[in-house]
Amino acid sequence: MALGMHNRLFFEKICQMVQGAEYILYFVKDQLAAFNLIVVRQDALVDEYFCMDYEIGRQYNLYFLSWLDNIRYCIDHQIPVYHVGHGAQETKVHLGATLTPSFVLFKHRRPLFDRFLFGQPAVVERIFSYLGFWPAIAPPRNLGRAGP
Repeated sequence: MALGMHNRLFFEKICQMVQGAEYILYFVKDQLAAFNLIVVRQDALVDEYFCMDYEIGRQYNLYFLSWLDNIRYCIDHQIPVYHVGHGAQETKVHLGATLTPSFVLFKHRRPLFDRFLFGQPAVVERIFSYLGFWPAIAPPRNLGRAGP
């Protein structure tokens, strides 16, 4: 799922413009293999973007290592929330993330259409699911850990 595209200027200026924004660079044998753009706050670490050379990244499991690094950082700095962003939902659920549904609210110029959207949520959800706009979120998988 693509949620947006940013040009080179965004990535060059983000650390100057957003307090707490920083890059974590992952090197393999002196070659930049991946980067992770995060925003660090007292109440949360926001994992904004992760980008990697696919061949090298897969070989060294850099996506998963970035998660471990970020979680370790949160623990070491007593940051209570690690916000992992919207992409790769299935993988994130597999790693133990809890997905929080989000909605974009809008109002149409035609009130009848608004009444349909709000009055028939089950129908709208089925239509969006059928069209592929409303992804089904898999329940968390049991990873062999004992429950409470």
